[in-house]
Amino acid sequence: MTPRYNQLIKVKFLVLFVAVTLLGLSFFGTGKSVHASRVGPDPSYTNVPALGTFPAESNCTTCHFTGGSNPLNASGGTFQILDAPASYNPGQEYTIKVSLSRTGIVRFGFQITALDESGNPAGTLTATDTTRTQKIQGDPFSVLKDRFYIEHTTTGSAAVSSGLGEWTFKWTAPATRGGKITFYASGNAANNLSNQTGDFIYTTTAVMRPNVVSVNAASSDPTPKASNSGISSAYGVDLATAIATASGDADPNTPGIQLPTTLNGTTVKVRDSLNVERNATLFFVSPNQVNYLLPSLMANGNATVTITSGNGAVSTGTLPIATVAPGIFTVNQGGTGLAAAQIQRVRNGNTIAYEDVATGPVASPVAIPIEWKDPGDQLYLIIYGTGFRQRSDLSTVVVTVKGASQQVVYTAGHADYAGLDQINVLLDKALAGSGEVNVTLTVEGVAANTVKINFK
Repeated sequence: MTPRYNQLIKVKFLVLFVAVTLLGLSFFGTGKSVHASRVGPDPSYTNVPALGTFPAESNCTTCHFTGGSNPLNASGGTFQILDAPASYNPGQEYTIKVSLSRTGIVRFGFQITALDESGNPAGTLTATDTTRTQKIQGDPFSVLKDRFYIEHTTTGSAAVSSGLGEWTFKWTAPATRGGKITFYASGNAANNLSNQTGDFIYTTTAVMRPNVVSVNAASSDPTPKASNSGISSAYGVDLATAIATASGDADPNTPGIQLPTTLNGTTVKVRDSLNVERNATLFFVSPNQVNYLLPSLMANGNATVTITSGNGAVSTGTLPIATVAPGIFTVNQGGTGLAAAQIQRVRNGNTIAYEDVATGPVASPVAIPIEWKDPGDQLYLIIYGTGFRQRSDLSTVVVTVKGASQQVVYTAGHADYAGLDQINVLLDKALAGSGEVNVTLTVEGVAANTVKINFK
């Protein structure tokens, strides 16, 4: 319990002792006050709706009876939460400003809290300007006891300029990525007549989503880099209103498959280190994942990825861009385990078959062992990935199987599938009978994810 709240509760106890004792009333149990004070409101007046198992909070109208002439959020005033990040980075500290303006007003008040989608406190609130703001905790006898609030002090109720009340505080985002976080706030533009009528009460919110994390769509590298015309997967919250997959060719008059730049209302923009912004094209969108093709001609360095959902929700993140950022696709779509690869079987100078190296469902794929069925067969491993078509020379592409270098005969972007790159490797017959082995790839010294194949 805060010292300030402790002092107030003692005063209330003296005044209400008889009523509480004789009538069985429980003002404290509701977390609501029967009065308002310039020293700052009691907790739980930020207009939070019912969330999860928690009841709704009221707002300043509980104590400041505005009357019919001053409806909630009356025109002529502006109440804002400023500088709240649209996308937050875990553990990062942000300076937040609350602003309430109305012409002719000289006294203002506010209260704000930050909650996750279940109604639990989200992040850490810090009162940095202790002259104008203070931090209080929820009523210890209430189900909202674990919530924290920033609100005005006596000094902080004074306008900072004519018709304007402002307050700043710091908010530190949760240490780990989660879902949406919302600031809920209630404010009072008071008439300064030392009574509880005639004031103007306002409410507002600000929604923050976790930062978008983009990874190489093939490798799912947790410390990602991407390259021009490479395929990336972005993960976040509210990235799309529904699941949608690109189908057909967005521009049949252009060679190859042209992907759309808008899918179910979702768009992705990439601003490179030279501050040039381009539209990415889209393979797939869903509320929590978007697969997109990075634009060509982007400068190396940190790029900003901005995803706008069809409902207007905006999420941002950072993605390092490099000349090459190789990743190999796997059957489980997670960048580990069996390669999503093929064997090209050549006999007497002619290709006689293309054979998969794995089968089965994504969740539990099974290897198809590779074998030399005829002594004269040449077997080429075709590896599919993304992020390495811009390699400078074939000699910079190194593939090992069971730790031994193999002969790389071809690498380029696939002709028919946007963003897909491939490498053809002539396999050494000495690998026969090896069982399950690792396959590694480096391009210009940059390593891709390690994958597996199996030999009979």
